[in-house]
Amino acid sequence: MDTRGQRVVDIEKARRNIAAVAGEPTAQPDEVEDPEARLAAARDLRKRAEALVGANLSPDDAAEIHRLLHGCAHAVAARDRDRLQELGDSLSDLLFYLED
Repeated sequence: MDTRGQRVVDIEKARRNIAAVAGEPTAQPDEVEDPEARLAAARDLRKRAEALVGANLSPDDAAEIHRLLHGCAHAVAARDRDRLQELGDSLSDLLFYLED
C-alpha cells in the first residue's frame, strides 16, 4: 500500500485534545499536564469565539467574549495555567449556550 503524503496521527494526543475541549480531565492529579494540549484547547476556543463575534451577537455577549479572550491571552503570556483554565471554562460555557 502506498502511504506517501499521508500523515501519522498520534491517537493519544488527539484524545487529550478532545478531552481538553470537552472539559474532561486528561491527567491524574500527580501527572504533569501537557501544555500543548492546553494551548490547543485555548486556540480552538478562540477560533470558535471569533467566529461567533462575527455573527449577529448582542453587544453584551460580544463584549463578554472579548473580555474572556483578552484574559486568556494575558494568562497565556503570563503562563498562568490556573487562570487560563478558569477563563477557558467560562468561555467554553458561554460558547456552548451561544452556539445552540
